[in-house]
Amino acid sequence: MTKSPPEKKPAKAAVRRPRDTVRDRRSWEKAQRRDRIIDLAGRLFCCEDYHSITMERMAGLAGYCKRTLYLYFRDKEDLFAAVVLRHMKSVNAMLRENEQRAQSGLDRLRGIGEVYFRFCIDDPQSFNLLFLFDHMNRYYHRHTDKDRQGNFKAECQKVADENVDFVIRAIEAAVREGSIEISLTPLQLMLLLWSQLSGVLDVILTRKEILQDVYDITSEKFYSAFIDQIWKSLVPHKSP
Repeated sequence: MTKSPPEKKPAKAAVRRPRDTVRDRRSWEKAQRRDRIIDLAGRLFCCEDYHSITMERMAGLAGYCKRTLYLYFRDKEDLFAAVVLRHMKSVNAMLRENEQRAQSGLDRLRGIGEVYFRFCIDDPQSFNLLFLFDHMNRYYHRHTDKDRQGNFKAECQKVADENVDFVIRAIEAAVREGSIEISLTPLQLMLLLWSQLSGVLDVILTRKEILQDVYDITSEKFYSAFIDQIWKSLVPHKSP
């Protein structure tokens, strides 16, 4: 008489040790404190001059001693980068959605411009922080700076690179489709387009209240006219 094989015992579920639970709770609490500091810093940076803000003041506003802030951030620049990183990620999500939705490279390029324009109009204070951060740090595409490794500035570099890549891929697609003709490389054209777009958006930010009264044009029409001129310079000219 053959013996039936022994029944397999069900695998035991992993048991979480009390030490693991405590570690998870501490990690969660640390993340909550860090996010709260970033929230408060974001409000402060939006409404006051960057250079007037100190870590001592930020600590007092958060209800911590200054030493506690340095557990989360290297210095004020790192804290500012943490605030900016949130906005960069928001833009990144919108650019990703635009890339997935647009049907052509030219549509993707138009959508990218619209993302930045809408962000500028809808949240000008946060957009100003991006401008300030860019002027302070001078990021370059795929540029590695040892001083920025392992902190929020390094994370900003990664997201900034991704956002630039959206533009480059859109340009490459538009060239393949024959929608635009360029004498520059996609990276060079990206820099030129960003220079022009940031200039126009800066004008809108600083003169929004007087555009209609002084120049008889709204922000939307001003931006639309700019985009029309850009496309005229990029679209291939057909011989008569």
